[in-house]
Amino acid sequence: MNTLEYAKQQLNNHQSVLTVLKRDISYNTQEDPFHTILSKLQEDKDFFSGSIVASKLVGRASALLLLYGGAREVYAQAISIPAVECFRAHRIKLSYDLLLDRISMEENPVLADYEKRCLDISSPFQAYEMFTRLVQEEKQSEPHI
Repeated sequence: MNTLEYAKQQLNNHQSVLTVLKRDISYNTQEDPFHTILSKLQEDKDFFSGSIVASKLVGRASALLLLYGGAREVYAQAISIPAVECFRAHRIKLSYDLLLDRISMEENPVLADYEKRCLDISSPFQAYEMFTRLVQEEKQSEPHI
């Protein structure tokens, strides 16, 4: 079994929404993939460097963040056309099962909004800076209980 097939298997066996394989490390999470990717990059800019990533859903926002992190191969169960275009422009090896025009509000309202915000962004660094700022502003505007 090759590494990508192993990542797919991990995604399904662990009921994860995101699996990252890098060297001898296997990371699985059931948390929102976009926010997980962003937080992992904030913790360690090299977390995704050279990794194989498998995700249930990938939009352009996540694609740009994975490019910023240096992922080398990506599998998505469902992916948006803007995300595919982004990966192809950066020559990232990509496979997927379902191609979506865009992430819709019905599928994931947060990711749909994030995808819309970055349609004109081609720089992974610029996307990382924008989403870091945006998520921080969202956290600050949340009511504290």
